[in-house]
Amino acid sequence: MIAAGAPRASYDYDEESKMSTRVLAAAVAVATLALGVAPGTAWANKPVYNFSGEVTTVPIGQSITVNGRTYRIETGSPAERQVNDIIRGERVQVILDAPTDSRSAQVVAIHAARGR
Repeated sequence: MIAAGAPRASYDYDEESKMSTRVLAAAVAVATLALGVAPGTAWANKPVYNFSGEVTTVPIGQSITVNGRTYRIETGSPAERQVNDIIRGERVQVILDAPTDSRSAQVVAIHAARGR
């Protein structure tokens, strides 16, 4: 209750909470944008195409042949390290960066179906 003739407080707590909410929302937006354009997240947002099959020839160099079709292995990808452990006749799951019928499709990962 305000006494007659007493000055009213000029400080409004409601305005402070509105301001801090705006500042917080802006900070969250900036952080989200920064994370969204980081180099690692761009790769995570790419569509993935995968299929299973049998390795029909011994993997040599930068390519692997699965189900009679040869695919290039993307340089610097996990597949480049994984291909050394793959043998002819082994069932694998191949992950590509483009649809299987695309000429530009490259293998980014290979998972052997060992023990299944």
